Amino acid sequence: MSDINVTPLVDVMLVLLAIFMVTATIVVSPMLPVLLPGAGTGEKSPAKRIEVTLLADGRMIVNKKPATIEDLRLVVEQAGDPALIPAILAADQTVDHGSVVAVLDEFRRLGVTHIGVKVKKK
Repeated sequence: MSDINVTPLVDVMLVLLAIFMVTATIVVSPMLPVLLPGAGTGEKSPAKRIEVTLLADGRMIVNKKPATIEDLRLVVEQAGDPALIPAILAADQTVDHGSVVAVLDEFRRLGVTHIGVKVKKK
C-alpha cells in the first residue's frame, strides 16, 4: 500500500502563507497625509457623501481624487440633490483658514446644507 506524502503540500502552503502575510502588509489602503484636529464629540459620517480634503501643501482632494473648486462644483452637480447629500470637509490643521472658508462658501453657494468637519476622536 502506498502512502501519500503531504510534506510538499505543507511546504507549498507555508510559502503561500508567507507571501500572503508580506503582501497584506504592503497592500494597505492609501491614506492622505492629513493631520486632523481633535474633538471629543466626533461622529461617524454616512456612506454616500462628498468628501473634500485640504492638504497641508494646499492641494484639494475631492472623493479621493485631486481636484479644484471647479471640479468640486461638477461633483456636487453630479451627486444629485445637494440638499440631501452630506459633505465632509477634512482639512489639515496647518491649512490656511481662508482655504477652509472658500470650500465652505462654495458648498453653501451650491446648495449643500449638510456639512460636517472631519476630526480625529480625542
